[in-house]
Amino acid sequence: MNTTQILLSEQHNFADFDDYLKQTNIHSLFIVCGNSIKNFSIDSHLADLCLNNHLKIVKFSDFSPNPKYEDIVKGISLFRTSECDAIMAVGGGSAIDVAKCIKAFYKTPLEKLPNVKCVQEGNKKAIICGTDSSDAVTSEAGSNKHANVDFNSLIVANELPFIAMPTTAGSGSEGTHFAVMYFRQKKYSIANGTLVPHAVLFCPSVLASLPLKQKISTFLDAMTHSIEAYWSVNATPESRAYSTEAITTLLKYRKAYLANETSSRNSQEYNNDDILGNSSEENCYSEMLRAAYTAGKAINISKTTAGHAMSYKLTSTFGIPHGLAVAMCLKYVWEETISKALKSNNTDLIETLTSLSSIFTGGINNTNNSNITGGLSVFNQILNNLVTDKFQKNNSYSIEELTTSVNVERLKNHPVSFTSDEIFKIYENIIKDFYES
Repeated sequence: MNTTQILLSEQHNFADFDDYLKQTNIHSLFIVCGNSIKNFSIDSHLADLCLNNHLKIVKFSDFSPNPKYEDIVKGISLFRTSECDAIMAVGGGSAIDVAKCIKAFYKTPLEKLPNVKCVQEGNKKAIICGTDSSDAVTSEAGSNKHANVDFNSLIVANELPFIAMPTTAGSGSEGTHFAVMYFRQKKYSIANGTLVPHAVLFCPSVLASLPLKQKISTFLDAMTHSIEAYWSVNATPESRAYSTEAITTLLKYRKAYLANETSSRNSQEYNNDDILGNSSEENCYSEMLRAAYTAGKAINISKTTAGHAMSYKLTSTFGIPHGLAVAMCLKYVWEETISKALKSNNTDLIETLTSLSSIFTGGINNTNNSNITGGLSVFNQILNNLVTDKFQKNNSYSIEELTTSVNVERLKNHPVSFTSDEIFKIYENIIKDFYES
């Protein structure tokens, strides 16, 4: 696994980035990005490189926020015909995931990829997704439309240079070896050590234009990554060090990062709340990018746990932004985890949860750092300050449907087990707490 990444900055007109391109002999870049790239200084810089240094640029933006397999196939097709010698992702988690999946499968023989066919487009051959009818599906993996596909077995590991430039401070995908995509409406996790970007370009200025709602959701995504990585059964001293660093930074710079939010609230209690962070440093954007990246490095080792496992259906059913959905679940997952640890007298887990709590409460006056519930209290206070309006219910949902949707594999990473009845109760509490009655 590529664990040593080169970190680049936008300073001095992207001098680090330019040097990296020269040192790695990159002459053509396949850029996976959204249309928002035109608002970032990297776009004009790339245009200048094309003009002055004959750098070839091919952009791919034809993908959805929650990437579908069909999007990946379109990207692979364009990449294969582009003859680019490196791939770069500019965007949030979706853009980086798409780039990872293209890198993962662009060398995979077409007959192995599910539900694709080769067509002639001018002088070049392209691949497209067929229908599920037998005459359109030419691959071995596409013969049974109801079968699960082991996509990880189809990955061809490679050393194609890969650069990631995150434009949100949340997913941490720029620091991980996995990605997600949807195939036939089912979510698949893609994982391989060669999917860790070789270089990460940090451009703090891109965060200034983010809408407040997106800032909140991505902030919570980074925070929940840090929490889950800390207590995961796969946690190591290294991953917990990353979690500690990320949580500390997120708490310190939160108020400055969400400055638009604080201006909309007149509560004296809110504005004087120490746990919201009191930093007004101008470098808060840089710090938040680094915190999200560090949280990503934590889950790259430990993987996510129950909060993430329970969140996905809330996003797909209710349209709740991912980071916010995870935080809503974590509020009750954390509470139940503490309860189970105490009831079973699991000393190792109690020690872990108490240590996690102390990271949150360390900067709070008159707080006992040995209090196992202190961190949860801080987290809940932050969440309650960020989520002030109730969401509308989707009448087509059922709590039973939510319960059965949970990814069992991700639950295995959690330090305690939950029964179906307990998961049902957690969802029931979430609905009561965050949705209109």
